[in-house]
Amino acid sequence: MKTREWPLVVFTVLVELGVGVLAFCLVYGLVTNGADIESYRILVLMGSGLTIVGLVTSMAHLGRPWGVYKAVYGLRNGAPLSIEMVATVLFLALTIICAVGLFGRDEGVLLTLALITIGVGLAAVLASARVNMLETRPGWFSLLTPASFLLTAVVAGPLMVGAYLTMAGKDLGGTASSRFFTIASIVLTCGVVLEGLVAFAQLRSLESGGAAARLVAGRIKGSGLFWGRVIGIAVSVVLGIVLLTLAASHVSNLGVVVWLALIVVLVGEFLSRTIFFSLYTQIDIGQVDVSGYAITPRNLSIGQ
Repeated sequence: MKTREWPLVVFTVLVELGVGVLAFCLVYGLVTNGADIESYRILVLMGSGLTIVGLVTSMAHLGRPWGVYKAVYGLRNGAPLSIEMVATVLFLALTIICAVGLFGRDEGVLLTLALITIGVGLAAVLASARVNMLETRPGWFSLLTPASFLLTAVVAGPLMVGAYLTMAGKDLGGTASSRFFTIASIVLTCGVVLEGLVAFAQLRSLESGGAAARLVAGRIKGSGLFWGRVIGIAVSVVLGIVLLTLAASHVSNLGVVVWLALIVVLVGEFLSRTIFFSLYTQIDIGQVDVSGYAITPRNLSIGQ
């Protein structure tokens, strides 16, 4: 993978993690009935921090980072990249406002603000996926791309929140704690299964596409990154089931399982995004690939 593509891996994954943390901080708040204000504030700041690191890292992908403010101009024409950058910055601003608002603890206002913030964050993730839905990249031009981006937030978000809670001693087997970890483990397990199905669907669509698409599928299946991802999905499902069993049984001290699951999931998400940016090769429409097949807009449309 080219050096300039690494910032995209970090940027997309970290922003999705930030959105996931905010979403499941809200879930934790609803489960605990607003009784753990200190944890909410720390989790919101965690989401802000992940987003900041992602945005700063993304600057390394730009030829002229100091001109990033010009992204605003593209909003007039609905440019996907402009929408992505503005939505991400707006999400960051709203998370900071949420963190400040937690000092006042006006629960009605905070709940509304939290929902708006999460909505903007999801819009930023979808905009990021839209930027990468290019016809010249077999496997990208599909609704499976936004699905895979959103699933990163779904599977990693509850584990990021859960990891903090175990570190802060909140996994003590109480009713609220048990309820949250039960929800988190169900979301994790279902989300990872869906990720596996999405990955399988992407490969199947590539294999049933044109010559260029089939070449991309071969590159992916022959990669160690892909098989590492497959193993990670299987391990994550097992850990999700183990966590669900322990949480449903009100077992305390879930830290080892939660942190192990978090590490496996994070490695898997970075592997998945690395595969996305490094193995889904660029194809120029109108050229001829190494198999001698003409590459046209039709056979670049995956699944045709």
